[in-house]
Amino acid sequence: MFTDPELRADPVNYAPVVAHQMMAITVGYLAGDFLVVFSHQKQFGVAISRQTMLHHFIGVVGFSIMILFRVFSWFAIFRLSSEASTVFINIRWMLATNPKWKSSWLYILNGSVMTIVFFAFRVGSLPYYYYVLVDAWPNMVATRETWQIITLLVFGSTIDTLNVYWFSKIWGGLMSMVRPRSKTQ
Repeated sequence: MFTDPELRADPVNYAPVVAHQMMAITVGYLAGDFLVVFSHQKQFGVAISRQTMLHHFIGVVGFSIMILFRVFSWFAIFRLSSEASTVFINIRWMLATNPKWKSSWLYILNGSVMTIVFFAFRVGSLPYYYYVLVDAWPNMVATRETWQIITLLVFGSTIDTLNVYWFSKIWGGLMSMVRPRSKTQ
């Protein structure tokens, strides 16, 4: 994304093969994980399951459009980079299932790293994403179909809304872990 000058020069139309390979792998993962989450909604919790399924649905449809029409590769790679936090989210979930681990230093350390990485890749990086989007807008309007642009904007803003919401929950959870608990007298 940052090392390919052609991709940065034309984030709308330049379509490197490796980007499409990464998107194809991601579509397969998201489709499979969608089925797992759908099948186990009660275990995961219905609200988080629906949010996750929405996230995965948008990813599958959005990346599929990008693959089929060879469009918006820079934006797709940017979105894929946000998954850097997923490993910490999954580790947190595994640690949280065992009460002994949930109060461990490892749980707190992982939660802290998860919060930092989640913020850096999913929330803190958004101004740069939208800067590139605005910068690429004239090229986008001149070369892409309206429905493709609308899909990019609607799907992207929906994912961003979910990520900001999830970050607020993650931040609240971290603060409740690290704040000293007041003792009632």
